[in-house]
Amino acid sequence: MGEDTKPTYTPEPVKVIRDLETLRVLTDPLRMRILAALQQEPRTVKEVARMLEVPPTRLYYHVNLMEKHGILQVVDTRVVSGIIEKRYGVTAQRFDVDRSLFAPTSADAEEGWALIISQLLDVLREEISRLVAEGTAARAVQNPEDPDAPVMRLSRSVSRLTPEQARAVHRQVVALVEEFDALNQGAPDLEEYVLFVALYPMPADAASPRQRKESTDVDINP
Repeated sequence: MGEDTKPTYTPEPVKVIRDLETLRVLTDPLRMRILAALQQEPRTVKEVARMLEVPPTRLYYHVNLMEKHGILQVVDTRVVSGIIEKRYGVTAQRFDVDRSLFAPTSADAEEGWALIISQLLDVLREEISRLVAEGTAARAVQNPEDPDAPVMRLSRSVSRLTPEQARAVHRQVVALVEEFDALNQGAPDLEEYVLFVALYPMPADAASPRQRKESTDVDINP
């Protein structure tokens, strides 16, 4: 393949993770950043390193592990100064986790849940911390009426719902996520936004309903 020709390949629409070991590989925060970089287009390790602002030597182990577990694939190779340079792409546009890993009868259920929760919260914490450090969060909160300011909202709320209401809210959330995912696909020049969603029943051993309602509503809403 010529040096100026980008490799063309078609990743699977969805790939299902069916084993805990692959889930462990995927749920590392740095590997999630690598995955996000390669979901845009195939890149070399050096190109990914420049995007993530880390040394390439820090990424080779992680990229090789992701390839071994079928998360990444080599889509192109070329020889540069006598060294084989590989260009990597994702094996799927989206990765889903087999629900059986979370079933109460599964021996891996507890660790599976812990990995998913830890990964989601670690990524959220890291991304918000970077927004704070670079001043983006402050601009969003302080200039909500500025059309050029970034849009940002963090919220946690507790409400009492009937089973029917809970299912209705769930349907609305799913519809919102699907609409969000479909917006401006294939428009790399637009700014990226993250939508983080969680809907779940309060654990039975939590505080009383009154204490829960009074102590946990948090809303950073510019």
